[in-house]
Amino acid sequence: MSSLSTTELIQGRRTLARALSVEDVNDLGRTTGQAERLRTVTPHRLFLAIVSTLAGAKVESLADLLRAFNYQNGVHVAYKAFYHRLARLGFAVFMRGMCLRLVEQLRVQTLAPEGQRAVARFKDIAIQDGSSFALKPSLPISTGLSGRSLLHFEPRRNDDPTRDRDSRWAD
Repeated sequence: MSSLSTTELIQGRRTLARALSVEDVNDLGRTTGQAERLRTVTPHRLFLAIVSTLAGAKVESLADLLRAFNYQNGVHVAYKAFYHRLARLGFAVFMRGMCLRLVEQLRVQTLAPEGQRAVARFKDIAIQDGSSFALKPSLPISTGLSGRSLLHFEPRRNDDPTRDRDSRWAD
């Protein structure tokens, strides 16, 4: 197993610092309606506390997230105020925006398509696994913060009994 060089670690640290910039994350929180004023529970603090707690500990309730938030930031926020931050409509939009931001800024382009291949014409492909799928025209397509299409699909195996039997979409 190879370890990262000092140069790679420094580059990774800089990339992560840009992606999680306090100013940019707080601006996204304001834009999405997650926060109006920046007080104790800022979008940046909230995001870091939630992600680090979910990644590193067993979370059974919102109270677990609140305890972690208070501990990480050296503050004492009441449960009700914390809950109201999470209950805002803008919270889900903010978290989706942060996910998109992290994918856009932290991805590594390792296998760039070459030449005149069809996939080479698309600049917004962040992850491409080589499989293909077809979408029915009746599926709703929504756009995210960046104006790009957000599609959700669940690939199924050919022998999956729940697979759509419509012959127009057969492999």
